[in-house]
Amino acid sequence: MQIWQVADPPGTLLCQSDIEERKVSTHFIRRCSECNVFSVRDEEATACITCQGALESCDEHTSDIKHEKEAGHDPQKKVVDEILRLWKLIVSFRHIEWLQGAGESFYFPCSAEERLPRELVFGLSEMGYVPLVRNRCGLRVCILIRTAKRRKKENIALHVILFLLTLVTTTVAGYQLSLDIVNMGLMKDPVFGAFSFSLGLLFILGSHEFAHWYTARKTGILASFPYFIPMIPYFSFAGTLGAMINIKTPPPDRNAMVKLGASGPLVGLTASIIIICLGLKLTSVVEVSMVIPPYIDYGKPLLFNVILLLTHKIPAGMYPVYHPLAIAGWFGLLVNGINLMPVGQLDGGHIARAYMSSRAHAFLSFIVIIVLCILGFFFWKGWYIFAFMCFIITLAGNPGAIEEEKPPDVAARVLSLLAICTFLGSLTLEPVSLVDKKEGRKSVKAEIPVAMSIDRISSAPDRS
Repeated sequence: MQIWQVADPPGTLLCQSDIEERKVSTHFIRRCSECNVFSVRDEEATACITCQGALESCDEHTSDIKHEKEAGHDPQKKVVDEILRLWKLIVSFRHIEWLQGAGESFYFPCSAEERLPRELVFGLSEMGYVPLVRNRCGLRVCILIRTAKRRKKENIALHVILFLLTLVTTTVAGYQLSLDIVNMGLMKDPVFGAFSFSLGLLFILGSHEFAHWYTARKTGILASFPYFIPMIPYFSFAGTLGAMINIKTPPPDRNAMVKLGASGPLVGLTASIIIICLGLKLTSVVEVSMVIPPYIDYGKPLLFNVILLLTHKIPAGMYPVYHPLAIAGWFGLLVNGINLMPVGQLDGGHIARAYMSSRAHAFLSFIVIIVLCILGFFFWKGWYIFAFMCFIITLAGNPGAIEEEKPPDVAARVLSLLAICTFLGSLTLEPVSLVDKKEGRKSVKAEIPVAMSIDRISSAPDRS
């Protein structure tokens, strides 16, 4: 890091390395007389970048960066101190001619050949800013958007505690799923079924989220370790609401955005197929008369149905009683499909946002919400719950990648195609239904909860 100091005349910032090289670049704090925004500008600049208003000197607000104090209740001094802190950080990585404030945001010029260094992006995140390179007022600028909170240090203990709690809740859920199988004489010990379900499900969710984390690390995105979300089995038959990672800096470009969104579902799909194959080997096929209502009937996504047909021959009048491990694979498949909906900051939302503008993606997200409501009316009322969740996620938006000039390359398009195939093969119109006790028929029940994994991997601000 370079050391900055205040030099004469007051308000002039001198870079220590420039002094040593005798290449002094003087910059002054200025305020526009028209739009009243502050900026760090070259001493020869006289007009505001935004409105071309006259620039006024505000040397009385400048303080030594090395001995910064709290701004107190002076809003002007707050802005000046903040812009000086940002200036100090940015110029330690690259040369800029000016830095200007605009409300809660700041921006500075970027040339087409330059990319923001990863360390600079991380540093801005620590200060509570998300950088986005966009074209504004005929200029290519980096806009620094202020987030709700500054980035905090990783709390490893919290990740461990949530994982252990999820292990407990999923084990309890697996035990409840195993009781009926034990009562039918198809399993000796429900504890075996409980741990099979729990470990199989955590393997799928963990594979999904660590794929996101690894991809983020390789593409220069700052991301947290996975947060597993425990849930009381009464509210979620799986004992969990899935898992998520917190993306703290935006993807550097559209290619990284596609890789980030597709990596989790594709790895999660592979893990789900492995667990489904192992679970179906432990699944028993019995006569329908042995299965006493009421019981949950699981809808068969295309991929699950293909694996079932390849591993079992089910004659007429027979019914598969799925082992808890197979149910864990089924649930993991469903989670992958739901996450690939092109909504907000879900995995599919990242992929879709890489190909379209923010406004077009928001429109697509609302179209998906309407489709979910229609599916809820005709097929399964649980889609209403997911429509509401998608609405909340859509409101948060998806700011996109830092730089969006170049479209996704061929490799990213192949990943996108594989993600679409995964989406189509992982969902079914009626995920779960209940076979009625009295009439022996299927009736859709909205109270049967199916949990989803909520991924904010995006270029979302840190709200943790």
